[in-house]
Amino acid sequence: MSFNTLYNTPDRQRFWAPTRLHAGLGSRELACDLLAPDRPTVLVVDAHFAEHPFVEALTRHVGAWTLQVVNQGEPYTTAAEEAIHGLEGRAWNQLLALGGGSTLDLAKALLAHRTFGAFRQVGYGALRDLPDLWPVETGCPFVAIPTTAGTGSETSRYYLLSDPASGKKLVSRSWTLCPSAALLDPFFLQEMPERLVVQGAFDAFTHLWETHFCAQEGSAQVRALAQEGMAAILGSMLDLERTGTLDDRARAGLQLASAWGGMALSNVRTGFLHTAGEALAAQMDLPHPLTLWAIFRTNMRLFREVYEDRGRNLFHLLAPVLACRTEETLTSLQGVWERAFRRTGAEGHLREAFRRNPPLLAPILDIVCADRVLLTKEAPRPLLEAEVSSAIEEVMADWSAPA
Repeated sequence: MSFNTLYNTPDRQRFWAPTRLHAGLGSRELACDLLAPDRPTVLVVDAHFAEHPFVEALTRHVGAWTLQVVNQGEPYTTAAEEAIHGLEGRAWNQLLALGGGSTLDLAKALLAHRTFGAFRQVGYGALRDLPDLWPVETGCPFVAIPTTAGTGSETSRYYLLSDPASGKKLVSRSWTLCPSAALLDPFFLQEMPERLVVQGAFDAFTHLWETHFCAQEGSAQVRALAQEGMAAILGSMLDLERTGTLDDRARAGLQLASAWGGMALSNVRTGFLHTAGEALAAQMDLPHPLTLWAIFRTNMRLFREVYEDRGRNLFHLLAPVLACRTEETLTSLQGVWERAFRRTGAEGHLREAFRRNPPLLAPILDIVCADRVLLTKEAPRPLLEAEVSSAIEEVMADWSAPA
């Protein structure tokens, strides 16, 4: 039986989080306990860490990798095909991925091919009803060590690959592909530039925000994760604003929030913000968090009444973190992100991108309005197509105007 297409309703709730979390400084060292020595293993590692002493130590522990795949950035279908070709005829039964969301997604593609014989759009179309298997059934433990905090890929059942032939990003999903264990070590975030810290934190925040306010498919478990995660993220962003740096405890908080975001979006689908942001990303060469930020202001205006009505418990929790009155929470949290993106140069970068390569309105509207589940179930309230059109036009006008 496949649980990939089962989502919550007001009468039926479920929550699944198969990844074990190990969080805190030094947790990376648990990899040697989780990986058996002298066992055929595939390592997928971000190019930045390919020659890191920690990777060298892991190599000595395992003995000999079946294949080491170095990810150079954007995860392409061609990179997956090349790695699969390199693995042809080789048996392997351990997988380790060390890097950002792109690296973890590439690792999931390799595990998908090993398990199902395919990696493109697993969980959709002809591959919609693939069975959900436990690691003991696949015979391949999968350890993820994220070196960023934001995508949630370390706990998520989703992965995204870019197809250079079609120019499209192909999404896949399967609970089978969730890492068996995720080692969340703030060690890897210590030298990350502020702009990437902010972008990753915003990515995780939007996962938690949208799943918290999903109209029909939400759950108490997801809302609990979202509340704690968003409080941790906003507290860290204020620390970063005040001091220009974060300590390991704050970095660890961001990593946990990212992992919780991956769990949340695996159980509750995201809404208008992500659908419109991904439609925009199809036309613009921008990092995913920046396309989300391009939509964020309009999204907050579009659903403000719903947020104010259904967010009271959340705002009571966030108001002390933001040092504001409960009724000022929405305005205050938006201000945190406004200042962070302006401080790190993203505001100007986005405006320049919109002026240099103005996106076309019609393709974005086609993608958003074709998603009937979004319009009727995932959004905080049902959306009319006229509202969608007005909102996207507002986004275009907002970012095309001079600062």
